[in-house]
Amino acid sequence: MPITIGNKEYKLVAERLVKFWEDFPDHRISTDIRMNGDGALAYAEILDKEDRVLSSGHSYVDLKIDKGTERAETCAVGRAMAFFHKDLMGSEIASADEIATMLGESVKYMALVREHWDSINMTKGYLVPVFGEHENQPNVSAARETMKELGDDVYRALWKAPTKGGVFTTEERTLMKVKPEDAL
Repeated sequence: MPITIGNKEYKLVAERLVKFWEDFPDHRISTDIRMNGDGALAYAEILDKEDRVLSSGHSYVDLKIDKGTERAETCAVGRAMAFFHKDLMGSEIASADEIATMLGESVKYMALVREHWDSINMTKGYLVPVFGEHENQPNVSAARETMKELGDDVYRALWKAPTKGGVFTTEERTLMKVKPEDAL
């Protein structure tokens, strides 16, 4: 039974698998997972009995946020099945599992932001331009040091693009990338 979010229907991958095995017993699913920096990239293929690739899907999980590779594989399989046949998707390509993963990552990220809000807020204060263009701002080094005090893992986990829900604006991220010697 699909899960409805707004006016869109999402099926669980398990539900898609049951339908796949019922309707296509001569087909098979092949998966591959590769570690890629701080993430896992999963690739899934739907093959017929002659091992011809009929469909594929991929998924990536950030292992700083999601500690397992299983979600990447599940999402890749769900996407491959949705691309393969319209009866294996809801009204959307994404599966209910994918939506749950995205929501879970957002909740984890916001918990991290809440936990380190004092340091984030202090960093943002340092990044308010004192004068002119964003180059040569006097407090960039202090902002970078404040974030580094959180440790590399936390710093990297918080370093999320604003288009992906990150707490730092594009300008703040640009300032943070300026070399300390260039910021004075």
